[in-house]
Amino acid sequence: MGLVRGRGRHRGRAPDPHHPQRYAAGPRPPVLGRRRGRAGDGADLLAHAPRSGGDPRTGDDPRRPEDGEGQQDASCRGPGHQPPQPHPQGSGLRPRRRLERQGESVTILVADDDPFNLRLLTELCEAAGYDVIACGDGQAVLDTIARERPALVLLDVKMPRLDGFEVMAILKADANLASIPIIVVTSADDVETRERGIALGAEDYVTKPFRVFELQQRIRNVLRVSVAETAAAAAREEARDKGTVDPLTHAGTAQQLRITLDYEFTRAARYKNPLTCIIVRVANYVDIVEHSGRDSGEGVLVQTAAGLRQAIRGIDHLFRSDVDEFTMLLPETNAKGAQVVLDRITEQAGDRSLFGPAIQPPPALGIGQSALPDDDVESGGELLTLAVDRSKKPS
Repeated sequence: MGLVRGRGRHRGRAPDPHHPQRYAAGPRPPVLGRRRGRAGDGADLLAHAPRSGGDPRTGDDPRRPEDGEGQQDASCRGPGHQPPQPHPQGSGLRPRRRLERQGESVTILVADDDPFNLRLLTELCEAAGYDVIACGDGQAVLDTIARERPALVLLDVKMPRLDGFEVMAILKADANLASIPIIVVTSADDVETRERGIALGAEDYVTKPFRVFELQQRIRNVLRVSVAETAAAAAREEARDKGTVDPLTHAGTAQQLRITLDYEFTRAARYKNPLTCIIVRVANYVDIVEHSGRDSGEGVLVQTAAGLRQAIRGIDHLFRSDVDEFTMLLPETNAKGAQVVLDRITEQAGDRSLFGPAIQPPPALGIGQSALPDDDVESGGELLTLAVDRSKKPS
């Protein structure tokens, strides 16, 4: 089945104005999604997809195409297509959903080889205010994404040409497309498919028969997380541009260390709280670079930074303070409390998990510690200098 874009429109006779549900273009036939069980169970399943808007007395449909306008033709949303004019207030149509930060309409790609389920998913998404691109097989999904990046993909796993698992593997293997969130569409009793889809990188799943609230809520949740992750990534890029994050290890920079140290020391002195500074140096970093190459040396730094993050709390700070040196600030922690962190670092260095794969020569650590009020210092600079000096002494 080829690519189908846009929403379907149906003409019909004028509805009964006294009917409890008024359709924009007369009564609509039931949507034949796959439904299991006895008739009458699961009242929350979508049996009809009512259209709102229009004049119940005349049967006018504000979304009815003009004479000669294509209905399901793919060209209706081609390069020369003009978007429809805004509907008058009170028409009952839902506004298009827009991303909070970018102000753009949200496009969802729906993929299913079953025409009934494809129509059902399309209408459910459009009813929630999203733009929809519908595809009938896996290859059409990839071809479409190559031309237009959707905000989310609703992906059935059993499709011709390329199945959903193959599509997911291709998308997640591409660094530029891996961030597109995917919701897997499966049958209600297919637990194995759901587990495999999540393992391949799908963000969530929905099951057939579709429940309106559940489907739309899962879409909203996944989109909300996607927007938040995009904003966080942009914030990290901005921080790197401002020189506050080291681009290699993603730790704070030496410039940020000075600002944070001044703040934490002033706060500790004012409220008489403890503060610990720990220095961790890769003492033979130059030898590693000369023997194994610059990439291996930088790999040691990346692995060390990741290991140090695991050793500290969320309120603690990690900085790359020199080429081969990291500084950790532990607020409200005295020398005795910091021993827990030192033990974790020593344990990681002992089993080599701190450095990753085998490196020659083996990395050697220099560790120094200073603490307030355990050490008699009068400024953050003195606290830092004392820890650096101690890290250079043989252990």
